[in-house]
Amino acid sequence: ELTLLGSWIGNIPNGIFWNLTNLERLVVRMKKTYVKPDIQYLTNLRYLSFSFQEFYGRIDNINWENLPHLSKVVLLNRVGCGPYEGQNPNCTLSLEGELPHSLYNLKVPCDIGYCTPSLYIRDHHNLTGQFPVDAENYSMLNYDYNSGGDLDLAHNNLSGYIPEIFCERDGGLPNLRSNAFCPPYPYCYPEDSYELNGNPNNTDEDQRTENCVQMGDVTQDGVINVLDVFHTIQHIMSDMFGGPQLDELQQYFADMNQDGLINITDVVAIIDKIYATGNPTSQQRSELQNLLNQLKSGTRPRISGRTTRRNTTNTR
Repeated sequence: ELTLLGSWIGNIPNGIFWNLTNLERLVVRMKKTYVKPDIQYLTNLRYLSFSFQEFYGRIDNINWENLPHLSKVVLLNRVGCGPYEGQNPNCTLSLEGELPHSLYNLKVPCDIGYCTPSLYIRDHHNLTGQFPVDAENYSMLNYDYNSGGDLDLAHNNLSGYIPEIFCERDGGLPNLRSNAFCPPYPYCYPEDSYELNGNPNNTDEDQRTENCVQMGDVTQDGVINVLDVFHTIQHIMSDMFGGPQLDELQQYFADMNQDGLINITDVVAIIDKIYATGNPTSQQRSELQNLLNQLKSGTRPRISGRTTRRNTTNTR
């Protein structure tokens, strides 16, 4: 085990890790320390911990796949930062880059004593990334945390969608508050859950959804327009005319009142949103009225080939 402690500002000397290939535990607690890619040479490392004020560097510059025995990673930034007595109110540095998917695939179970598989990466507001689409294939995303360990990714800038698999695991939910994850959220993450939005009295911990697809953007192309109304009506009338249906995610964005049904009420709400927040052309206004009339009369929905996306509601 190697422990580097100190309240001084400085960096770990170059090359310090090159010959430590048998090291199993590394603990670093120093202010404003640069996280070097040299960590990847510690091929027998089981436990890695950086926890102090403002350590920094690019997390994606480290070849994490070169650390096959790693079971516990603790990257807690800004320890001791804050407005209270004895804390530093001017902390700004943090890790940046895209969180590698290989960090979700730590070795389970640990092959070192006093260790439970854990991934704590918190308070790095320049750290981006999304969960892998095949989350079920990653050890840290489907691990039974009833036997110990944890997954905590709070206060970063992660985005995309939260995997449903989190609702199927035993143990507590991963702590994901204060990121940029987008709805729809899994059923085990209600809007008032601490793991999603933190303390209900502190909106600073809510998910930042300004870059997410907005309700009514059925095609998820960043604008709400005639095409979204058309595809919604086409879905409603699919039983009558055999047209294509919306997939599960599209249905979520079409269900404007979130009552579990897609009907004329949702169509009117999408049209209202286009008028309220956009400036449709006269042709688009005509198309919207025609589509609504087609729905009311049970006529197969059609739009002209001249329908454009100009002057529509941008949702991102």
